[in-house]
Amino acid sequence: MPERVAIPSSPIATDSETRILQALPLNGITIPATPEQHMLAVTYQNIVLNKFKDDSSKAAVKGQAEQAVMFVDKIAGLRAMHQEIDGVVTRQFEQHAVEAVDGVADRVFQKISQQLQVIIETMGTNNTSLNERITTLDEDIGKRFDNFDNRIKTLQEDVDGRFKTLQEDVDGRFQTLQQNVDGRFQTLQQNVDDRFQTLQQNVDGRFQTLQQNVDGRFQTLQQNVDGRFQTIQQNMDAHVQTLGQRIDHLQVSIMRLDARVANTIAGRSSVQMQLVPIGDDLGQTAPQGHQPLTNRNQIENMTASDLTLWLNHYHITVPHGVVDRRRALQQFYGMV
Repeated sequence: MPERVAIPSSPIATDSETRILQALPLNGITIPATPEQHMLAVTYQNIVLNKFKDDSSKAAVKGQAEQAVMFVDKIAGLRAMHQEIDGVVTRQFEQHAVEAVDGVADRVFQKISQQLQVIIETMGTNNTSLNERITTLDEDIGKRFDNFDNRIKTLQEDVDGRFKTLQEDVDGRFQTLQQNVDGRFQTLQQNVDDRFQTLQQNVDGRFQTLQQNVDGRFQTLQQNVDGRFQTIQQNMDAHVQTLGQRIDHLQVSIMRLDARVANTIAGRSSVQMQLVPIGDDLGQTAPQGHQPLTNRNQIENMTASDLTLWLNHYHITVPHGVVDRRRALQQFYGMV
């Protein structure tokens, strides 16, 4: 039977129409959505309602309902009959089952009793034979045990004699081995003492030689260190002297720069400056074999090699071209 589902009413449907639609199955039901569909649905509804208001329709529905009631009554009768038959069958089955089980149990107990009686009689006969066999076996075991005891005593005496002989042999061999070991140990001890004494003498001689070599090398190393330290000291003095000359050169350059600044401020032309001696500073010195510079023309007439010589004397970096070298020397004297 199809499931009944509540269908929400459309804005157009009335309350009575909504209840009718909600009571009908879902399959095949469409809620009218337009006025035309609503009018058509109302028309069909009126036709169906008028059809059910007819006497013939009521009689047909009543006949169908009576048939359904009769069918339900038949089903109820069949159900009661089935329950009654089920009770009768159950009671008869239980009765027959109890009788069958009681008979089988009696027959089983009777059979078990017969089998137990036979087993008891057989066990009595077997018990008598078993006692006789146990007595015979006990006598046989006693005889064999006596023989076994005699054999053990004989074996014990034999083992004792052999062990005594073995012990005497072992004692003799151990005494001989002890004497050999003592002799070899004394010889080994003497050899070790001799070798240790020889090794000690060799080690002492090598240690003295090594000590002499170490002392000689240490003296040589000390002399080398002293010589190198003296050389380093001389180099340091030379570097300090060179550094002092470079500092003097820097001071002269600063003084030349101050003079140029003062001349510029005073409106004087650097071209008209003269080489003014500055006591014993670096500007008053000259390379070996040359005289100190006294005027600008001397710089203008210098060759490239002369310019390089004078720049190196003043510790000035030598430029690549001749013009740059001449200009560097002129800057040193404050002519540029």
